Amino acid sequence: MTTPPADIWQKVTVRWKDIARVVAIVATVVGSIFIPPPAYMTDSGEGTLVPFTRYSVAIATALLTVGMVRWNRREHLRYWIAATVVAFTLVAASYFIYNDRRDHLTAVGADGVRVVIGSEYTPVGHAYIEHHPDARPDDLLSDAPCPAGGSACSATLVWTAASIASNKRLLGLLFVAGALLLDAALLSAVQCTLI
Repeated sequence: MTTPPADIWQKVTVRWKDIARVVAIVATVVGSIFIPPPAYMTDSGEGTLVPFTRYSVAIATALLTVGMVRWNRREHLRYWIAATVVAFTLVAASYFIYNDRRDHLTAVGADGVRVVIGSEYTPVGHAYIEHHPDARPDDLLSDAPCPAGGSACSATLVWTAASIASNKRLLGLLFVAGALLLDAALLSAVQCTLI
């Protein structure tokens, strides 16, 4: 026998406080596991990616809670266990991929600020690499003569804007995907304990 949609909605609204608690826990865990990429910052220094991720996790939590209410019988347990195992495996892979990409697609400049770097050099970057073939991205940022100052400005002198933007999008996508997968893994595991 299936549960009517109105009944499911009523059960979800009753559990809204629980959903809010889970979102807070997931946001805390995501913040402690996945370090946000140094991208998507406004001129005032406020980040935009972390709040977007929180909203995404809240929406995913609400949708998963609907599934948790609908499929909460003993016969569904094996599916929730499988979902937990798959989601956890994807979270673990996502964590290592994200950190690897974060290490390779960011660098620290002379001012100590970590910025996203590009994958294609500008003419200035090519000239520097020709004279210093063993230079690391940190070295390029430190030695880039940016009149406005700052590591972000130096990065645009060394790498093309398009390649920097592409790497920002990749890091942002990996960060949000990791948060959503972590949410799915946690909620699936919770559902296994409730059945």
